[in-house]
Amino acid sequence: MPTGMEQSGIVIRRSEDFAAALALAREAQLEVSEDAGEPLALWGAFDGELLVGLITLAAEGDIPIVGWIAVRAAYRGRGIASRLLAAAEGEARRRGETVLWATARAPGFFISRGYETVASGVQRDLLLTDCRDCRQLDSTCRPQVVRKTLVS
Repeated sequence: MPTGMEQSGIVIRRSEDFAAALALAREAQLEVSEDAGEPLALWGAFDGELLVGLITLAAEGDIPIVGWIAVRAAYRGRGIASRLLAAAEGEARRRGETVLWATARAPGFFISRGYETVASGVQRDLLLTDCRDCRQLDSTCRPQVVRKTLVS
């Protein structure tokens, strides 16, 4: 496999289908605003033509972030999210970024992949701004800001 992005019939590839990604993000119960803008880059995990996972690379001001990350329930536990995260990290590196950030609902996933939690700071405060008004805050979601230093 030349790209290393195909495994068990699931192919990870760039996608331009923002509408399908938006639908999957909502299905995964991610907080998605009605005026969600398109990300800097989007990757999908595809089983044939079916979108089974997604990740976006976005920016909050000048902070590069993992935007949405979701995998359909029936496809979880197969390493798809890890492969999607690797794709986003690779894109961030190609863009010259040295640190990638995320507001994590499941920080353990990110921590096990080399991210560290951020306890304070301007970036943390900025990335948690939207969380403060979220209906899921402290009921089904206890977000943490995480970051990873990217090495070439």
